[in-house]
Amino acid sequence: MKLLSTVICFGLLAAGPLASVPGPRGQERARALEPGEHQATIRGVRLWYLVRGQGPVLVLQPGGAGWGGDVTPYAETLRPLEESNTVIYLDPRGIGRSERLQDPAGYSIYDYAEDLEGLRRHFGLERFALAGHSHGGFVALLYAVTYPQHVDRLVILDSSPNDDWSDWDAWCKSRPGYAEAQASLERSPDGAETPEGRLRRVYKSLLPAVHFHDYREVAALMGPILERMIISPEPYDWWQKNEVGEFDVRPKLASLTMPVLIVAGDGDIPLALRGATALHDSTRRSELLVVPASGHWPWIERPQLTLGEIRRFLSGRPDGLGAQKPGSVLAAFSKASPIFAQKPKVGDLAPEITLESVVSPPAASMPTLAGLRGKVVVLEFWGVWCGHRTAIQEQLGLDLRKERRKLQVVVVRKT
Repeated sequence: MKLLSTVICFGLLAAGPLASVPGPRGQERARALEPGEHQATIRGVRLWYLVRGQGPVLVLQPGGAGWGGDVTPYAETLRPLEESNTVIYLDPRGIGRSERLQDPAGYSIYDYAEDLEGLRRHFGLERFALAGHSHGGFVALLYAVTYPQHVDRLVILDSSPNDDWSDWDAWCKSRPGYAEAQASLERSPDGAETPEGRLRRVYKSLLPAVHFHDYREVAALMGPILERMIISPEPYDWWQKNEVGEFDVRPKLASLTMPVLIVAGDGDIPLALRGATALHDSTRRSELLVVPASGHWPWIERPQLTLGEIRRFLSGRPDGLGAQKPGSVLAAFSKASPIFAQKPKVGDLAPEITLESVVSPPAASMPTLAGLRGKVVVLEFWGVWCGHRTAIQEQLGLDLRKERRKLQVVVVRKT
């Protein structure tokens, strides 16, 4: 089914100083950033947004046309960012409480990027940090290559510089619970179903199978959010029919001279993992953070680690966990293999092991077991049955961040 072929979610963040504008215009811009709900007409379209928090401005654009959901999931899960930022939670054009368009062609990625430029002018921002999640990452990258002079820092969450879904269907079929979710969607609901109701049912069925490492850990949070959020199918339908597979800014990535933080879950959708590596390889000042035991919403599954790194990056501190250029390895995956002819005994010399399928940096720089001789090695194992693994992993992340310049970080998962 075309409706089920691409189920992703999106978000966009921006932060930065206000331009100094005296007189009535400056007062108007100051009022636009006061706490509470606001409406602003940007490029002829009425946009709704909510202001919360304190500190430098952060503009959040949720998934919008990429999945049809409003800002609710972000406003309810990104609250820690409000401790150090004034966060603007935006419903993009056609979504939630913002204005619907008569012509759906106005829901293109290019229009959303130009709305960002309109918002920048409305708030009086000169340069600002910008971040985007999934489809919002498309918008963020498009804005950054179009207006690099206005972007101070760029954060790309679970996204890609090109829109390639060639392996999506095969990957979905390999996911536990996906076949059952598809089957439940094929069953007709009781009574008539609106387009909004249909799309909400799609997300309630498929998100647990394709967007999360272990949905059981976040079901109590995400279930009510999916019930409360406003669904707007028109922008999503237009994107599905007209833009899926068309986005590609790879030829323009050389213009991204600002610092870039790239984040993906180690169990993320293929587009995001592949895109994270491609973006890291193509940008001069980038860090790559692969969040362990998480999927397409790493700040929900591993909030302390993910949000902590985003706040650290936006603050300008260099002591992060992300793999930098040049820098240490953050994440790698190893293959299980029959390396012992018989069961080893304590004291036996371990055979050589080479880590494979490296996310970052290139495989040629990955350490072998012999290469770790003489170094302190911390091994942590986790699985879906380990109830305490989250606390251990996040505490380990905090400790590692303090010793960033001394340690080489290698996260290994058995596949």
